[in-house]
Order: sequence, then C-alpha cells, then structure tokens
Amino acid sequence: VVLLSWSLPAAATSALLQTTTMCLTDCNAGLANFEAAWTDWKKNYCCINENKGCPMTTTTTCQTDCNAGLVNWQAGWTQWKKDFC
Repeated sequence: VVLLSWSLPAAATSALLQTTTMCLTDCNAGLANFEAAWTDWKKNYCCINENKGCPMTTTTTCQTDCNAGLVNWQAGWTQWKKDFC
C-alpha cells in the first residue's frame, strides 16, 4: 500500500475555501411588472429573500370592529377578520 500526501499553497487553499451564494432567481428581472410577469413561486421567493415583489398593501373602507368579540376571537371570528385585525 502506497500513501500519497500532497498539499496546496496557502493562496490556493484560501481560494478553495471561498464560497458564493447563488440566488435561485433574479429578483430584479421583470420587477417593474412583477404582478403580471412573475410566477407565484418567484413572488414568494423574492418577497421573503430580497423584499421585492411583495403584495401591495391596500386600504379598505370596510368597517370592521376588531374589539367586537375580542374575548372569544379564536373561536368566534372568521379567518378574514383574524387576518384583518
């Protein structure tokens, strides 16, 4: 049995230890038209990872009283009201 041993110069070892992070998608490509152009997957990925392509917030004129039924909100409120309040 022959055992071979070799080593790399320090500069080469340092270069090998460097890592890069690859993005799964380019969140700048199509950003101006993301609502129509991007898939749901890309919207979710870019919103979570780069804070781009997130759903726009809207205002509503709906009058919902978030104090009404507050004592029993978990069982008594609709999912919509839970999300809203």
